[in-house]
Amino acid sequence: MIAMILIIMCHIFQEFNSPIAQIANVGVQIFLFISGYLYSHKRIEKTVDFIRKRVLKISLDYYIYIFFAVPFIFAHNIVSFKLSDFWNLITMSGQIPELGHLWFVPTIIVCYCLTPLFWEILDEHNKHSLCFIGVLLYIVFRWTVGRFNPAYIFCFYLGLYYHRCEDDYREIKFQIMATTLAVVYLFIRLTYGIGLLNVPEEIDDSFRLMLNYGHVCFGMMCFFALRYFYKKILNKVMPKKILKISDRYSYQVYLTHQIYILGAFSIYRVVNSKGLATILILFLIIISSFTLHVIGVFAQNKCFPLLRRVSK
Repeated sequence: MIAMILIIMCHIFQEFNSPIAQIANVGVQIFLFISGYLYSHKRIEKTVDFIRKRVLKISLDYYIYIFFAVPFIFAHNIVSFKLSDFWNLITMSGQIPELGHLWFVPTIIVCYCLTPLFWEILDEHNKHSLCFIGVLLYIVFRWTVGRFNPAYIFCFYLGLYYHRCEDDYREIKFQIMATTLAVVYLFIRLTYGIGLLNVPEEIDDSFRLMLNYGHVCFGMMCFFALRYFYKKILNKVMPKKILKISDRYSYQVYLTHQIYILGAFSIYRVVNSKGLATILILFLIIISSFTLHVIGVFAQNKCFPLLRRVSK
């Protein structure tokens, strides 16, 4: 839930060109790390069924959303519409400006598809798998595939790995290492942002790559802090029902939120009062997410009985 709130906040601050957007821009890393951490608690009995179930669930809501959202966007910006844009959305191989956040969908699909392999590696080489997986993901997704950020997929793997470290001396070691790297990342990011650090053009790509992995460490540090805060405070005062509801609709919230905040359809460009616009945006996100969830469930139960059987 908190990861989703941070993503929405980041896009709100981004709409106003606020530097706070760079700080709030850690929700995706937290979400990926939590996803890996949660899936580490589950045993995969049948690899094909595991992958098929998750790909179908993610893809179905994605296609339902673009089915309704794309006509409005293209009607507003029909002059610059290209057939390649439509093809990129259908194949998840690219995005359009108003739906740029959809890059996350193929990324999380890749993470789920790799989860059985990650499980096997952790079972066989748990203690020495971090460097191996980090380098392997970089080679595969940076030098060959190209369109996926290896740091994000590595973030998902780190969530899986962290569960294996719990109640072990490696847990504290892992937390110290991630937090130290996060602090270093924040210092470098700050000095670079205010112009105290100049990066030569010839190493700019390597520098940005380092920032990607540093951002992952920042996300993990936030996860550690939020988890501690939840155990000590929120767990005692927040009803678990709220967490269950937020988990149920978090993906739909991610899909639907950006169109109301950024781009040509931003509510902030229609309503003068920022406070009123924010309330209206939250209302529209809730309604849209719930509607998308209902349509998705209906599609599985009524229109696509085959999808219903394989996604159980």
